[in-house]
Amino acid sequence: MITLNSCLARLSWETLPSVLFPQPPVVRFAPERDTCHCGESLLVQKTRRKKVLTMIGPFIAHETVAQCGACSRTFHSDALLRLVASHCNVAYDVLVFVGQALFRRHRSSQEVRGELIVRNVRLSISEIEYLGRKFVMYLALAHKMATPRIRHRNVPGSGT
Repeated sequence: MITLNSCLARLSWETLPSVLFPQPPVVRFAPERDTCHCGESLLVQKTRRKKVLTMIGPFIAHETVAQCGACSRTFHSDALLRLVASHCNVAYDVLVFVGQALFRRHRSSQEVRGELIVRNVRLSISEIEYLGRKFVMYLALAHKMATPRIRHRNVPGSGT
């Protein structure tokens, strides 16, 4: 039994994302379109890199930003913006995990930090607390945006 537990512990350790991927992988992102709304071809304005922390582990986002030569409009990767907010390096899935851990599962910031470290996401206590506040603000905004639909559904005779 001791040998089996030892083997399981070693296997668990060897399959951690931090062990399998000691260096974060580089994932490339580019705008989904190659022409502007005005019809002109887009040109590469710049490329930038940022480390993104997700629940499946960190990665380096290498984003190409394009610009229209005629109207100067810039285009970013929608795929990257669906994963992580602009000017942020913590993905939405981490934000939701932190918010749910703090407010649904009643975990302390220290407990949440421990759960994240196991998943190769290293955040400070203050960052976890900031993400908790941000989660509540996003939740309040979502409720505010959904209020008209909720009220419409609850009107007698609305058919839904």
